[in-house]
Amino acid sequence: MIAERFSLWLGTEHRRLALWLPVFIGCGDAAYFALRVEPPLWVGAVWSALAACLVLVCHARPALKWGAAFLLMAGLGFGAAQVATWRAPPVPALPRRAVLVSGIVSAVNVTSGVDGRASAQRITLRDAVFLNGIDQSMHPLRRTLTIRLRSGDAATPGDHVMVRALLTPVAAPSWPLGRDRQREAWFSGLGGHGYALGPVAVESAARGVGLIDRARMHVADRVTDAVPGPNGQIAALILTGLSAGLSPDVRATYAAAGLSHLLAVAGLHLGIVMGVCLVAMRGLLTTSEYASLRWPCKQAAAAFALCMGAVYVVLSGAHVPALRALGMAAVAFLALATGRRAASLRGLALAASMLLLAWPELIFDVSFQMSFAAVMALIAGFEALRAPLAAWRTDVRPPRRAVAHVITLLMTSVLAGTATLPVVIAHFGTLQPYFVMANLVAVPMMAMLIMPFGLLGLVLMPLGLSAWPLFVMGRVIAVVSWLAGQVASLPAATLAVPAMPTLGLFAFLLGLCWLCLWSTRVRLLGVLPILVGCCSPFLVARPVALIAADGGTIGVVQEDRLLIDGQGMLEKNTVSDWQLALAMRPSANGCADPAACLLAVRGGKVLIRTRDDSDGVVPLPPALCAEAMVVLSATPQRNSCERGMFIDRFSVWRDGAQAVWFERGVGASVVSDRAWRGARPWVMEAQDRGMPNLPMAPAE
Repeated sequence: MIAERFSLWLGTEHRRLALWLPVFIGCGDAAYFALRVEPPLWVGAVWSALAACLVLVCHARPALKWGAAFLLMAGLGFGAAQVATWRAPPVPALPRRAVLVSGIVSAVNVTSGVDGRASAQRITLRDAVFLNGIDQSMHPLRRTLTIRLRSGDAATPGDHVMVRALLTPVAAPSWPLGRDRQREAWFSGLGGHGYALGPVAVESAARGVGLIDRARMHVADRVTDAVPGPNGQIAALILTGLSAGLSPDVRATYAAAGLSHLLAVAGLHLGIVMGVCLVAMRGLLTTSEYASLRWPCKQAAAAFALCMGAVYVVLSGAHVPALRALGMAAVAFLALATGRRAASLRGLALAASMLLLAWPELIFDVSFQMSFAAVMALIAGFEALRAPLAAWRTDVRPPRRAVAHVITLLMTSVLAGTATLPVVIAHFGTLQPYFVMANLVAVPMMAMLIMPFGLLGLVLMPLGLSAWPLFVMGRVIAVVSWLAGQVASLPAATLAVPAMPTLGLFAFLLGLCWLCLWSTRVRLLGVLPILVGCCSPFLVARPVALIAADGGTIGVVQEDRLLIDGQGMLEKNTVSDWQLALAMRPSANGCADPAACLLAVRGGKVLIRTRDDSDGVVPLPPALCAEAMVVLSATPQRNSCERGMFIDRFSVWRDGAQAVWFERGVGASVVSDRAWRGARPWVMEAQDRGMPNLPMAPAE
């Protein structure tokens, strides 16, 4: 009976099974990254080959054939992740002291200064070399370096520059289970960060290289001249991707209102640009009777829109999210050219499969997760609502047609916002309750006024007639900014949420796929993993104590407070990550004795030692050692305590940042960053400084 029902259901859903292929590719990617040790390179190939043989053997049995196909996709994802890791260049060894760095500027970003008002450039250097005695005649680095210049210094993309800087490798996670910036840098090609200690010297100006970047800067200057102030900076950001010193307060206001996606050039902006170009070109072609009767106007308009979308992506900086959106648009154009629906789950599955096979690391990328979750929810949601909405749109009564359009806008914001909200919570630890209200007004204004007038300004800019469309664009942006400010000022506009565990996010995404990809009532079972994922931040225990990777910063969770003690080199970024993960505001410990501070936490007591002039030689009072379940020390242990669990500077030097949990009946349990991430190519060990930059052999 169960087998018959399963066969009947499988026959009903057989056209939807192909939609699950990218899901299993992503599962293969996730399985590779979840390992604690690096597997042999042949594992993915053997896995895929065996699964392919199984597909051929089970060809006559549909259920087994699809199961083998899913296994094959997982193997391809696993193998693609292995190849991507193998192809990435090793992390270079960076000088531990200040050094002269010479290289070519590949990108320039304007960031706010320390005071939040002054601006400074952060340049990205490629083919960098170190001008010191040790690295003399070294090969150029195969990875890039980002260096923050001093205020007032400037460089242009394509310039060959030299600057004295202090460099540091990419930081390890600030706590176990935290964001892995080293893994992100491994696949992005980043080798390290730094800040300039002196002025930057341009050895040779850009010639031919960086013409697109020069055009972007020229357009940004024209836009900010026509629209001064923050509104002009937002307009320049939308059209060119250059922030031009956009104030952090503006970004924070948009984020609190749930409108931060309007300041990130990605799928939304590209979709609006291509939509405007598609409608304009098709309307232009239909004015000609000859073109309407003899030319494929729809396909021609789609091709024009795709070309204009590519131009916009290049003008906005060709960022990865925009390139990914352009790839999805290319799939939609292919569907239009072949007479199929542009917005379909099959096209989305094809785009997701290609992206995950080409860049497996995207499985952890927040913009990838948000864009595909939003598009999948929109397509599936409007598939279910197509019939009732079509009846209202074709109604002869104007009020019903108007209501249908309002419902469409509302459902767009609700579907996209609800699908991406847990992803935002997982990565950013914040919840904006009023995001639907803000997006319901701001997104239509972006689509119908801001982007069209911005594109018109770009078209008229060579003729010197761009002032008036840019002025209109700036006035509408002012209205959106006012709306963002009003929403951000509402009570509880931004709520802090504890970090969502990785398994919780996986459960939500799997439940969302189950809900959207099936067509029968079985899809409703996806609500259960969605609820589990959304509730997971409140179902897992928080750590009671944290110690940073340098051992200098210690945090203790006491009731609803995060007490911070110590003065570590990584204190600012570390405390920010802890605050995001625990959804708690940090406050100073205020302990009177930094040499021995005993704090009561949930389930036990923690002893903190942030200062010790004897460097661990003088022992702590035995009574304190006996009473504390764990001792966290910024100095070496040595003779500090004879018993109990002790985490000192040497512990974090060997194993990275550590977190402590108190379990009833078990005692204290400690998880270190090294134990959590394992021995992977992107994990820097304590004694590992990276691949030496060997000099070239001398010529004979």
